[in-house]
Amino acid sequence: MRQRIVYASEGAAKRLQYRVSLAVARHGPFNDLEAARSFVIGDLKRAERKIAPFRLDATAQVDSRSRHHFPGSVG
Repeated sequence: MRQRIVYASEGAAKRLQYRVSLAVARHGPFNDLEAARSFVIGDLKRAERKIAPFRLDATAQVDSRSRHHFPGSVG
């Protein structure tokens, strides 16, 4: 089980690295290191939203009929 988790994590890290590399290549040269850092942080945040777009809020009600347990969702 642990080995599968490690392999899945490695795969996710490789996909993330590939995604950021493509985004940086599409962007082209940066004016300075801070501009590059800011761009990469923004791209990582966008990737995170795509990977985990639905987060369960601590105050959210969970409806057992809802497959995704969205706040306020019903079946």
